[in-house]
Amino acid sequence: MLIHGFASTKEVNWLLTSWVTTLTKVGRRAIALDNRGHGASTKLYDPAAYHSAIMAEDVRALLDHLEIERADLMGYSMGSRIAAFLSVEHPARVRSAISAGSAFASWKELDFRKASPRHSKRQRLPM
Repeated sequence: MLIHGFASTKEVNWLLTSWVTTLTKVGRRAIALDNRGHGASTKLYDPAAYHSAIMAEDVRALLDHLEIERADLMGYSMGSRIAAFLSVEHPARVRSAISAGSAFASWKELDFRKASPRHSKRQRLPM
């Protein structure tokens, strides 16, 4: 699952840069979406509708729609942030994640205890 960055589209981040071609040539299924408010997706006018956690649910919904139980994620910039939220909130849906150009104001926004059962009883790790 290829998740593009802010003010970009699936075409700009993944098609024009040959990522889709490269992945499909080695036998991978490459799925790229336009995040809400970008490219061909619906434009929403409520700023609260663009939080990364909400956009991560869009990716999860696409996985559901395509009947994909677990996926490898690759996110760039805002897309890496969305992938991180999806990884933490739905760790069983993520086989692996590649994060490039990560865009985090603070890693403290993510509760990694949700993604890792061994941390579930520990205090939040300092970031």
